[in-house]
Amino acid sequence: MKRLGRLVSLFLLVPVVGVLPMRSVQAGHQRQAAGFTCGPHMLTYFAKQRVGVDMGDGVRCVLINPSVPANGGARVPKLVWYGEGWNENSSGVYRHVGVAYQQLGKKTLLVYAAEIGGNGEVSNEVWYGGVYIHVVHGHLPAPTVMDIISTTCGCWRERWTLAQSVPYTSYLKPLKYCGPNFIRYWVSYSGNQGWGVRCAFLVNNKVAVWLGRGSRGGLSYLQIGYRTAKGFGATDLCDPIYGRQCILFPGGSIHLKKDKVTVQTKKGKRTRTTRARLSVNVNAPGARWNETWVKVSS
Repeated sequence: MKRLGRLVSLFLLVPVVGVLPMRSVQAGHQRQAAGFTCGPHMLTYFAKQRVGVDMGDGVRCVLINPSVPANGGARVPKLVWYGEGWNENSSGVYRHVGVAYQQLGKKTLLVYAAEIGGNGEVSNEVWYGGVYIHVVHGHLPAPTVMDIISTTCGCWRERWTLAQSVPYTSYLKPLKYCGPNFIRYWVSYSGNQGWGVRCAFLVNNKVAVWLGRGSRGGLSYLQIGYRTAKGFGATDLCDPIYGRQCILFPGGSIHLKKDKVTVQTKKGKRTRTTRARLSVNVNAPGARWNETWVKVSS
Protein backbone atom coordinates (compact mmCIF):
# COMPACT_ATOMS: atom_id res chain seq x y z
CA MET A 1 0.00 0.00 0.00
CA LYS A 2 1.83 0.90 0.72
CA ARG A 3 -4.99 6.05 2.08
CA LEU A 4 -16.50 19.14 3.72
CA GLY A 5 -18.00 21.22 4.88
CA ARG A 6 -19.45 22.13 8.21
CA LEU A 7 -18.14 22.70 11.70
CA VAL A 8 -18.78 19.78 13.99
CA SER A 9 -18.27 19.44 17.68
CA LEU A 10 -15.09 17.40 17.37
CA PHE A 11 -13.78 17.41 13.82
CA LEU A 12 -13.43 20.60 11.78
CA LEU A 13 -13.92 20.11 8.06
CA VAL A 14 -13.11 22.71 5.41
CA PRO A 15 -14.32 22.74 1.76
CA VAL A 16 -11.72 22.71 -0.98
CA VAL A 17 -11.70 22.98 -4.75
CA GLY A 18 -9.92 21.16 -7.53
CA VAL A 19 -9.97 17.83 -9.31
CA LEU A 20 -6.91 15.61 -9.65
CA PRO A 21 -6.16 12.90 -12.21
CA MET A 22 -6.73 9.35 -11.05
CA ARG A 23 -5.80 6.04 -12.58
CA SER A 24 -7.92 2.93 -12.07
CA VAL A 25 -7.25 -0.73 -11.41
CA GLN A 26 -7.95 -2.88 -14.45
CA ALA A 27 -9.13 -5.99 -12.61
CA GLY A 28 -11.87 -6.82 -10.17
CA HIS A 29 -15.47 -5.78 -9.75
CA GLN A 30 -16.31 -2.30 -10.96
CA ARG A 31 -18.62 -0.48 -8.55
CA GLN A 32 -18.52 3.19 -9.50
CA ALA A 33 -17.78 5.69 -12.25
CA ALA A 34 -15.49 8.71 -11.96
CA GLY A 35 -16.03 11.60 -9.56
CA PHE A 36 -15.28 10.06 -6.18
CA THR A 37 -15.77 12.12 -3.00
CA CYS A 38 -15.74 11.17 0.67
CA GLY A 39 -18.78 13.35 1.31
CA PRO A 40 -19.49 16.46 3.40
CA HIS A 41 -18.14 15.06 6.69
CA MET A 42 -14.62 14.15 5.54
CA LEU A 43 -11.70 15.54 3.57
CA THR A 44 -11.01 13.83 0.23
CA TYR A 45 -7.38 13.18 -0.72
CA PHE A 46 -5.77 11.69 -3.80
CA ALA A 47 -2.96 9.32 -2.71
CA LYS A 48 0.06 8.68 -4.89
CA GLN A 49 2.58 6.03 -3.91
CA ARG A 50 6.13 7.25 -4.21
CA VAL A 51 8.19 4.06 -3.89
CA GLY A 52 9.78 3.77 -7.31
CA VAL A 53 7.86 5.15 -10.28
CA ASP A 54 4.09 5.01 -10.66
CA MET A 55 3.59 2.38 -7.98
CA GLY A 56 -0.13 2.87 -7.59
CA ASP A 57 -2.91 5.31 -6.73
CA GLY A 58 -5.68 5.54 -4.19
CA VAL A 59 -8.13 7.73 -2.30
CA ARG A 60 -8.12 8.71 1.37
CA CYS A 61 -11.09 9.88 3.43
CA VAL A 62 -9.72 11.90 6.35
CA LEU A 63 -11.01 13.34 9.63
CA ILE A 64 -8.77 15.74 11.57
CA ASN A 65 -9.37 16.57 15.23
CA PRO A 66 -8.60 20.26 15.95
CA SER A 67 -9.18 19.78 19.69
CA VAL A 68 -6.00 17.72 20.09
CA PRO A 69 -3.31 20.20 21.19
CA ALA A 70 -0.54 21.04 18.71
CA ASN A 71 2.14 20.16 21.26
CA GLY A 72 0.86 16.60 21.44
CA GLY A 73 0.44 14.35 24.43
CA ALA A 74 -3.20 13.43 23.77
CA ARG A 75 -4.33 9.80 24.05
CA VAL A 76 -6.82 10.15 21.20
CA PRO A 77 -5.90 10.42 17.51
CA LYS A 78 -5.35 13.74 15.81
CA LEU A 79 -6.16 12.22 12.41
CA VAL A 80 -8.29 9.25 11.32
CA TRP A 81 -8.67 7.89 7.81
CA TYR A 82 -10.04 5.24 5.50
CA GLY A 83 -8.02 4.36 2.39
CA GLU A 84 -8.38 2.21 -0.69
CA GLY A 85 -6.76 1.89 -4.11
CA TRP A 86 -4.46 -0.30 -6.13
CA ASN A 87 -0.85 -1.47 -6.00
CA GLU A 88 0.93 -1.71 -9.32
CA ASN A 89 3.69 -3.86 -7.86
CA SER A 90 1.21 -6.49 -6.63
CA SER A 91 -1.38 -6.01 -9.40
CA GLY A 92 -4.30 -5.77 -7.03
CA VAL A 93 -6.46 -3.73 -4.71
CA TYR A 94 -6.12 -2.86 -1.03
CA ARG A 95 -8.21 -1.35 1.75
CA HIS A 96 -7.04 -0.02 5.11
CA VAL A 97 -7.79 2.23 8.07
CA GLY A 98 -5.41 4.25 10.19
CA VAL A 99 -5.01 6.71 13.04
CA ALA A 100 -2.26 9.24 13.65
CA TYR A 101 -1.28 10.79 16.99
CA GLN A 102 0.21 14.20 17.66
CA GLN A 103 3.64 13.64 19.22
CA LEU A 104 4.73 15.66 22.19
CA GLY A 105 6.78 18.64 20.99
CA LYS A 106 6.95 17.37 17.37
CA LYS A 107 5.32 18.44 14.12
CA THR A 108 4.97 14.95 12.70
CA LEU A 109 2.07 12.60 13.43
CA LEU A 110 2.78 9.00 14.50
CA VAL A 111 0.78 6.44 12.50
CA TYR A 112 -0.90 3.17 13.48
CA ALA A 113 -2.64 1.47 10.56
CA ALA A 114 -3.79 -1.91 9.28
CA GLU A 115 -4.91 -3.42 6.02
CA ILE A 116 -8.17 -5.32 5.79
CA GLY A 117 -8.16 -8.77 4.21
CA GLY A 118 -10.45 -11.57 3.13
CA ASN A 119 -12.46 -9.74 0.46
CA GLY A 120 -10.04 -10.03 -2.44
CA GLU A 121 -7.46 -7.55 -1.13
CA VAL A 122 -3.89 -8.43 -2.12
CA SER A 123 -1.98 -7.31 1.00
CA ASN A 124 -2.50 -7.69 4.72
CA GLU A 125 0.06 -5.58 6.58
CA VAL A 126 -0.06 -3.72 9.88
CA TRP A 127 1.95 -0.81 11.30
CA TYR A 128 2.31 0.00 14.99
CA GLY A 129 4.41 3.13 14.70
CA GLY A 130 7.45 3.59 12.48
CA VAL A 131 5.33 5.57 10.01
CA TYR A 132 4.89 9.35 10.14
CA ILE A 133 2.68 11.97 8.52
CA HIS A 134 4.37 15.23 7.53
CA VAL A 135 2.36 18.31 6.53
CA VAL A 136 4.05 19.60 3.34
CA HIS A 137 1.68 22.40 2.29
CA GLY A 138 -1.09 24.12 4.19
CA HIS A 139 -1.91 23.69 7.84
CA LEU A 140 -4.03 21.52 10.10
CA PRO A 141 -6.99 21.03 10.23
CA ALA A 142 -7.05 20.95 6.40
CA PRO A 143 -3.53 20.61 4.95
CA THR A 144 -3.41 20.60 1.16
CA VAL A 145 -0.49 18.16 0.87
CA MET A 146 0.79 15.52 3.30
CA ASP A 147 3.57 12.95 2.99
CA ILE A 148 3.35 9.54 4.68
CA ILE A 149 6.79 8.00 5.22
CA SER A 150 7.97 4.78 6.84
CA THR A 151 11.29 5.16 8.66
CA THR A 152 11.74 1.45 9.33
CA CYS A 153 11.42 -0.27 5.94
CA GLY A 154 10.97 2.55 3.42
CA CYS A 155 8.10 0.53 1.97
CA TRP A 156 5.39 3.12 2.65
CA ARG A 157 5.95 6.45 0.96
CA GLU A 158 2.87 8.32 -0.22
CA ARG A 159 1.80 11.85 -1.00
CA TRP A 160 -1.79 12.85 -0.21
CA THR A 161 -3.17 15.85 -2.10
CA LEU A 162 -6.45 17.48 -1.07
CA ALA A 163 -9.15 17.57 -3.75
CA GLN A 164 -12.84 18.32 -4.08
CA SER A 165 -13.29 15.08 -6.01
CA VAL A 166 -11.13 12.44 -7.67
CA PRO A 167 -11.82 10.54 -10.92
CA TYR A 168 -11.73 7.10 -9.35
CA THR A 169 -13.29 3.70 -9.89
CA SER A 170 -13.36 1.20 -7.02
CA TYR A 171 -12.91 -2.47 -7.82
CA LEU A 172 -13.16 -3.67 -4.25
CA LYS A 173 -15.72 -6.24 -3.23
CA PRO A 174 -18.15 -5.23 -0.44
CA LEU A 175 -16.70 -5.47 3.06
CA LYS A 176 -17.53 -8.82 4.65
CA TYR A 177 -14.33 -10.07 6.30
CA CYS A 178 -11.62 -8.22 8.23
CA GLY A 179 -8.48 -10.33 8.22
CA PRO A 180 -6.04 -11.04 11.08
CA ASN A 181 -5.29 -7.40 11.95
CA PHE A 182 -8.79 -6.74 13.29
CA ILE A 183 -11.47 -7.99 15.62
CA ARG A 184 -14.54 -8.75 13.52
CA TYR A 185 -18.00 -8.14 14.97
CA TRP A 186 -21.42 -9.02 13.64
CA VAL A 187 -23.91 -6.24 14.41
CA SER A 188 -27.61 -6.42 15.17
CA TYR A 189 -29.88 -3.45 15.82
CA SER A 190 -32.56 -2.92 18.41
CA GLY A 191 -35.95 -3.68 16.91
CA ASN A 192 -34.38 -5.87 14.21
CA GLN A 193 -33.88 -2.83 11.97
CA GLY A 194 -30.87 -4.12 10.07
CA TRP A 195 -27.47 -5.81 10.15
CA GLY A 196 -23.82 -4.92 10.00
CA VAL A 197 -20.18 -5.96 10.25
CA ARG A 198 -17.42 -4.07 12.10
CA CYS A 199 -13.66 -4.41 11.66
CA ALA A 200 -12.16 -2.98 14.86
CA PHE A 201 -8.45 -2.06 15.04
CA LEU A 202 -6.87 -1.91 18.49
CA VAL A 203 -4.07 0.38 19.68
CA ASN A 204 -2.69 -0.31 23.16
CA ASN A 205 -5.39 -2.96 23.57
CA LYS A 206 -8.20 -0.44 23.07
CA VAL A 207 -10.45 0.08 20.06
CA ALA A 208 -8.94 3.04 18.18
CA VAL A 209 -10.85 2.90 14.89
CA TRP A 210 -13.30 0.67 13.06
CA LEU A 211 -14.64 0.24 9.57
CA GLY A 212 -18.26 -0.84 9.38
CA ARG A 213 -20.64 -1.88 6.63
CA GLY A 214 -24.29 -2.82 6.81
CA SER A 215 -27.88 -1.78 6.34
CA ARG A 216 -30.24 -0.02 8.69
CA GLY A 217 -33.85 0.87 7.95
CA GLY A 218 -33.36 -0.41 4.42
CA LEU A 219 -30.43 1.96 3.71
CA SER A 220 -26.93 0.62 3.16
CA TYR A 221 -23.85 2.35 4.58
CA LEU A 222 -20.09 2.26 5.04
CA GLN A 223 -18.82 4.07 8.14
CA ILE A 224 -15.60 4.78 9.97
CA GLY A 225 -15.64 5.10 13.76
CA TYR A 226 -12.92 6.47 16.01
CA ARG A 227 -12.00 6.97 19.66
CA THR A 228 -12.44 10.43 21.19
CA ALA A 229 -11.77 11.88 24.63
CA LYS A 230 -15.26 10.82 25.74
CA GLY A 231 -16.60 7.82 23.88
CA PHE A 232 -16.48 7.48 20.11
CA GLY A 233 -17.54 9.32 16.99
CA ALA A 234 -18.22 8.09 13.47
CA THR A 235 -19.25 9.18 10.02
CA ASP A 236 -20.68 7.47 6.98
CA LEU A 237 -18.65 7.67 3.80
CA CYS A 238 -21.17 9.44 1.64
CA ASP A 239 -20.14 8.60 -1.91
CA PRO A 240 -22.90 6.53 -3.60
CA ILE A 241 -20.40 3.72 -4.07
CA TYR A 242 -20.68 2.94 -0.37
CA GLY A 243 -24.39 3.24 0.29
CA ARG A 244 -27.35 5.54 0.74
CA GLN A 245 -26.78 6.74 4.30
CA CYS A 246 -24.80 9.91 5.06
CA ILE A 247 -24.92 10.42 8.83
CA LEU A 248 -22.43 12.24 11.04
CA PHE A 249 -22.02 10.95 14.60
CA PRO A 250 -20.13 13.65 16.56
CA GLY A 251 -17.41 12.70 19.00
CA GLY A 252 -18.88 11.30 22.22
CA SER A 253 -22.21 10.32 20.64
CA ILE A 254 -21.33 6.60 20.55
CA HIS A 255 -20.47 4.50 23.60
CA LEU A 256 -19.13 0.94 23.59
CA LYS A 257 -19.62 -1.17 26.70
CA LYS A 258 -18.40 -4.70 27.33
CA ASP A 259 -21.28 -7.04 28.11
CA LYS A 260 -21.35 -9.49 31.00
CA VAL A 261 -21.39 -13.10 29.91
CA THR A 262 -21.45 -16.39 31.80
CA VAL A 263 -18.46 -18.65 31.16
CA GLN A 264 -17.61 -22.16 32.32
CA THR A 265 -14.38 -22.53 34.33
CA LYS A 266 -12.78 -25.38 36.28
CA LYS A 267 -14.40 -23.97 39.40
CA GLY A 268 -17.81 -23.70 37.78
CA LYS A 269 -19.70 -20.97 36.02
CA ARG A 270 -18.86 -17.32 36.57
CA THR A 271 -19.86 -13.99 35.09
CA ARG A 272 -17.35 -11.59 33.61
CA THR A 273 -17.19 -8.73 31.12
CA THR A 274 -15.68 -9.45 27.74
CA ARG A 275 -14.82 -7.71 24.50
CA ALA A 276 -16.45 -10.67 22.70
CA ARG A 277 -19.83 -8.95 23.10
CA LEU A 278 -20.37 -5.20 23.15
CA SER A 279 -23.44 -3.09 23.82
CA VAL A 280 -23.34 0.06 21.72
CA ASN A 281 -25.43 3.14 22.38
CA VAL A 282 -25.80 5.68 19.55
CA ASN A 283 -27.15 9.12 20.49
CA ALA A 284 -26.45 11.56 17.65
CA PRO A 285 -28.71 14.20 16.07
CA GLY A 286 -31.30 12.30 14.06
CA ALA A 287 -29.67 8.97 14.93
CA ARG A 288 -30.63 7.30 18.20
CA TRP A 289 -30.56 3.54 18.60
CA ASN A 290 -28.78 0.61 20.27
CA GLU A 291 -26.56 -1.99 18.66
CA THR A 292 -25.15 -5.32 19.81
CA TRP A 293 -21.72 -6.37 18.53
CA VAL A 294 -20.79 -10.06 18.77
CA LYS A 295 -17.27 -11.20 18.01
CA VAL A 296 -16.99 -13.67 15.12
CA SER A 297 -14.13 -15.17 13.16
CA SER A 298 -12.26 -12.56 11.09
